[in-house]
Amino acid sequence: MAEELDIDRLIGSMKREFEPRPYYSPESDALYFYCENEDYAAERIDCWLTVFRAFSDNRIIGFKIKNVKILLSKFDALGLDCRLSTSKWFIWLQPLIAYIPNSVALESDFLQYRNVLTSFGSRLAEPLSLEPA
Repeated sequence: MAEELDIDRLIGSMKREFEPRPYYSPESDALYFYCENEDYAAERIDCWLTVFRAFSDNRIIGFKIKNVKILLSKFDALGLDCRLSTSKWFIWLQPLIAYIPNSVALESDFLQYRNVLTSFGSRLAEPLSLEPA
């Protein structure tokens, strides 16, 4: 006789612990970073940056950077480097965020990019892999 399926146990085993870390999506060519597992509202800053603000107190708890590979090609053309050593698949997040306002024509407030850098500080010090899965 077949055993009865325990849905609650199955769902519980599938849940993963929240881990604040950057994530690169090759499908959308976007970088996502959530610092806290909290409800948020998205605020589009410009064509590259969207910040996620906590509903509770409006602080920045995450961000999304779109068109990462396009940005990297623009940085290469300008001689800016945010890659880790000789690997083209690993990038440093802090320079990536810092270079955007200086390398592309933006009609946004540079302060928003600085806010992202200061809000996340050392959490952006880890390199991010863009390696295809």
